[in-house]
Amino acid sequence: MLVKYIFLCTTVLILIGCGGSTSTVEENTTITLQPPLVDPKKPFAIEGYPKKTAHIYERYHFQPKADSDSNNPLTFSIENKPSWAEFNTTTGLLEGYLSPGSDGNYSDIHVSVSNGSEVVSLSPFSVEVLPAIDIAHKFGKATQGTDSSYHYYQPASNTIDDDDTTYNHTSGGSDGKNWLQIELPSPTKVSKIVIQNANGNSHRLTNAKVYLRDTPYDGSTDEKNLLKTLKATNSVQIIDLTPPKSGTYLLIKGEQRDEDNRHIHLKRVEVYGQTPAAPVFETEDRKYLISGTTRTGTKITTVHAVDYQDDPITYSIVQNVPFSINNNGEITVRDTLTAPVYAFDVEISDGIDTTRERFTINVTVKNVIEKVLTSGDVRNTKVTEEELIQAAREEIDSLRKGDSLIFDIYQNGNISYTPESNSQYINILADVKEVSPLLYGNKNRVLAAAGKKAESRFSIFGSNPLSFFGNGKNLNYEPYMKRVFAWLLAGEPVDTHILKKNQNIVLSYTTNTSAIKSWIEDNYPKWSIKRCNDKNTLESCYDGADLIILGHSGNDHDAQAIQTLLPKVVTQATPVLYLHDSWGTNSLADTIASFFGIAFPYAGNYWDNDAASWQNVSLMQRSFFENFGYESIDTMLHHFQDQDYNFDWGKCKKSDGTMDENGDECSAVVGLKSQFHDGASKVKNLMSLLDRQKKDIFKTRNYRLQKLLALLGDKFRQDIVFPMDKVTTDDTTFMKSYYADHAVYNYRTINPVQPDMGNFSRSDFSDITPTTKTVHMTTKNPFRAAGVYVLPNKTVKITRLDDNHSVATKVFINSLRSGATHQYQKNGYKRPKYLQSTHIEVKPHESIYMTSPYGGPLEIAFNKNGAKVSFKIENIGVHPVWSEFDTNPDKDGDFMAALDADKYDWAEIVTSAFEVHSTRDKMLDSIHNFRWGSASALAEATKTYASSNPMSLAGYKGPGIEAVADIVNYTTHKGIPIYNADFVKHMNADQAACGSGCSGNPYDAYWAFDPIAHGDIHEVGHSLERALFRLKGWELHSSTNYYAYYTQMRYNQYVEANGLEEKYYKTNSHIPKHVFKKQYETLQSCVNATNTTSCMQTYWDSSNYSSQSLFNIEAMMYAQKYAEGDYALTNGFHLLGRLHILERYLAKDAKKDWENAKDKLGFENYSIDEINAIDANDWLLVSLSWATGLDYRPFFDMYGQPYSDKASTQVEDYGYKAVKKVFFAEDIDSGFILPSNTAGDYLNKTEVPVDGHTSYPY
Repeated sequence: MLVKYIFLCTTVLILIGCGGSTSTVEENTTITLQPPLVDPKKPFAIEGYPKKTAHIYERYHFQPKADSDSNNPLTFSIENKPSWAEFNTTTGLLEGYLSPGSDGNYSDIHVSVSNGSEVVSLSPFSVEVLPAIDIAHKFGKATQGTDSSYHYYQPASNTIDDDDTTYNHTSGGSDGKNWLQIELPSPTKVSKIVIQNANGNSHRLTNAKVYLRDTPYDGSTDEKNLLKTLKATNSVQIIDLTPPKSGTYLLIKGEQRDEDNRHIHLKRVEVYGQTPAAPVFETEDRKYLISGTTRTGTKITTVHAVDYQDDPITYSIVQNVPFSINNNGEITVRDTLTAPVYAFDVEISDGIDTTRERFTINVTVKNVIEKVLTSGDVRNTKVTEEELIQAAREEIDSLRKGDSLIFDIYQNGNISYTPESNSQYINILADVKEVSPLLYGNKNRVLAAAGKKAESRFSIFGSNPLSFFGNGKNLNYEPYMKRVFAWLLAGEPVDTHILKKNQNIVLSYTTNTSAIKSWIEDNYPKWSIKRCNDKNTLESCYDGADLIILGHSGNDHDAQAIQTLLPKVVTQATPVLYLHDSWGTNSLADTIASFFGIAFPYAGNYWDNDAASWQNVSLMQRSFFENFGYESIDTMLHHFQDQDYNFDWGKCKKSDGTMDENGDECSAVVGLKSQFHDGASKVKNLMSLLDRQKKDIFKTRNYRLQKLLALLGDKFRQDIVFPMDKVTTDDTTFMKSYYADHAVYNYRTINPVQPDMGNFSRSDFSDITPTTKTVHMTTKNPFRAAGVYVLPNKTVKITRLDDNHSVATKVFINSLRSGATHQYQKNGYKRPKYLQSTHIEVKPHESIYMTSPYGGPLEIAFNKNGAKVSFKIENIGVHPVWSEFDTNPDKDGDFMAALDADKYDWAEIVTSAFEVHSTRDKMLDSIHNFRWGSASALAEATKTYASSNPMSLAGYKGPGIEAVADIVNYTTHKGIPIYNADFVKHMNADQAACGSGCSGNPYDAYWAFDPIAHGDIHEVGHSLERALFRLKGWELHSSTNYYAYYTQMRYNQYVEANGLEEKYYKTNSHIPKHVFKKQYETLQSCVNATNTTSCMQTYWDSSNYSSQSLFNIEAMMYAQKYAEGDYALTNGFHLLGRLHILERYLAKDAKKDWENAKDKLGFENYSIDEINAIDANDWLLVSLSWATGLDYRPFFDMYGQPYSDKASTQVEDYGYKAVKKVFFAEDIDSGFILPSNTAGDYLNKTEVPVDGHTSYPY
């Protein structure tokens, strides 16, 4: 009653007052009474949009809405209710669980509602229940314990791709990494799981267990989560869960045992059940940074969400902020931005359930570009990538216009200047704002440059224009040269009146001095000229100079004097003109060039013979701008700005040459080079140059463009998420990441860590306390591990402590080759491309610093061997490193402890001639190999089998290389030198730049290092093999594998000699026994043919490297058995060492004095022209015979291998005993590298005649 009374009182007061005395209304006063604000009667209605389809295992729900102005309760009713559903007559909710057997079409469903006086109904509807959805396929995310660096890796995603032709592949389980995990919507009520092994090797599933967990796999399991132990079968295995079990992570864990044979390779994993009802945000990044000047209507981001029942999702922003969101999830600016930060909630709804998440948008300030250029830090200075891109494009536009000086010099005239070949051109190293081209050639060489240094103006010519003028040449350029003089003397604007005044000119170390002096005297008689060439009096001699003209006619001592004096010269605002008179250079020229931020390249303009011929200065400027790469950078930035990269990846090629979007050779993709690669490559060159120059541009006022480009890379780097695929990843997102790879610049103190470095490394090293380490080493080419780890975004300082100026040292981070990152392979962009940093020189007693966004092991490169050098390295981590040079008796234990601590993702083993740079996981695999078991054992095996054995077989001598008597005695007999090899071989156990393993130094591979593995010694062999060891038409690998066979034979001889168990023997499958048999049977079928060569050709045409390699192995077997005297061989493989000796002497020295050397090589009948033209068949026939004292012509004839009359005559002249037509048979695979078996030991095999009728004995 009180409420009603107050309302009444208020109403009456409007009319006459309330509770007071009576009063009268004044005359002529009109009072209008307004009707009450009451809504008109609403019609009774029901509405709703029921789902027309549902799936088995789902929970179906439909909630209609009814509106009525009646106070009576509403009562809902239904006709033709599905049997699986429940209906609430009070709320109208229709819902039910769709169990197996519920599938079908449920039609003519009527839902009505009554308010007691009226009944309204929805239109009849139907619900079709469809088969269950495979949740793993549609929503799952698959991961596994083994990453792509595993040799037989197949991705985890293959198990849930609904394609039975694909499968995943983990390692075998000795490392515990044989697990597969499917992340499901959280949580999922799982009712059924279907699992099927890949075809074959069903035993690998033995004792594999299936778990359903709430948390991701962390190496431990709880048996309460165990669903089933799988059987060793290739048949489908089904797990039915009644009642359903709730969980988020389905784990399939293989059995762990010493034998590495419990791989998980499944072609099918299906999961069925009930997913969460409420919609879920898929967008993880909910913080954004935008410019304060962002226009209304600009899209900020797209919020992605999923509803697991495929209900439509609506999006809304809860608070009142200047942003809006549409039903595609696009957030845009809708009003002026006035605050620095906006925090608001985005709500998503499927009509019944809602989910809400907080989003934050930060807004930058107006002068943010200048702030970030000063700070050099994109993390702590709020700047958007759009602002950086725009600022960079504006800077490029200013460079496009060119330096005002050249327009003032040349005005509107045509330009013609020919410096001739005996001149230099100029490589500009400094910022273009410090040094810019003054004269640009039509072959894109800078012929002259000008700039400002401190308070001084300077100009540098790669030639001597004044000398040309005196000889009547290049006179078209003479007026411009006078304007250059005017600018040097008085600056801009150029005023030639200054030339008429008295000037004091110094000529210092000039060449063609008389020509310079004559030209000045002829043109400017008021100028006084003084020569200053005495290094001891230079400073006083330069006093009072209005202009110093320098040349390069001086020695090292003069260079030192100039180096000391030039800083004083430019501080005193004395202008400098440098004139060069040769294609060569010396220390004086290089000193002057370096000081002014340029360089003279080797041989200069001698080969290019560039000259300038332009109609006007604008054309010259435009040519420089485009060829220097600015236009290509701007093109790239424009695409980033518009976010419109869109490539047709179908133009890529696979290794077989066919076009396929999943191919990784993409040079034919239209626009990829012009729109991205040209610009990105130029950026990379700019950054590498700065690093090599040790230039910290953030401590200078210039280099604005380089700063912006580096900061843009920093900015992009913060948002990279690996892995990526060029087809499925948005092209602009992909190219931003690839740009960031190109834009790495390390010579600075702030370089934000890249949060996601893919499979290269973790990014969080917060648990590492940086330390300082002094490193002493003896130099050895090409580089050595420093034994320390550069932490990302930690500035490392490196000081060289020694005085040894005879050796150059350069430091760099990571030994990884860029080719080992396969950005264009399918799902291959898994980490940054350019992980190995620029090599930076450190001179004696010099300190340098650098900061990397990636970090990694530090390496030091040298230009010579045997020097003692020392370094102090500060602010670094110490990763697991085992070194032969470490005298710590507990180093094995310390190394294993460091690996087990799992603080770093990389580890290294250092021996005298071989270093292994390995991922931690692969290093553990290497150590745990049952043949080694410790780092010391692995290192010792590496020295013997991966280094000494292959190098000695290749005919080298040197530190750590075994001197093999069969080879050494032969060289003494023939008087041929053995060449020295003294370098460090490197292996990256990581990813291969090509194939599964890729040769080089370092070579890299997907497998863990093993010093006797075929793959490792195969890659070593690639750097040792020679083309002359392959007969005409044979493939590359036919000469590669001998080093692996030999190493494994030597290891097996060690196993045999020490009585080790059978399991320790190493086998090799690359020339199996059936290859021996087929080759023998082919020889038998052709030996009596009219034309053996033609008969055998069919065999050779269809042969591969195995059959081709067997040719030489048979030759080795014969030599081991029949070579005598000075030619005798205890091991037939040593014949290859002799061939190396002959080939190397021929290639290195013999041709220099052929007439005196050819007798040593057995080619006394050959002229130098004939030996230069010799083919592999002739060389190998002659050299095999010369190396064994046997005539190998019958051997070649038996194999149908042709040779010339010249080679035949040469061998005939030796008078050696002809080999017999026999074949050495093998009865087991790998038998020729194994001890005793039926066919014989190692190369000492059963001999059978090649006579056309004898059967193969095995």
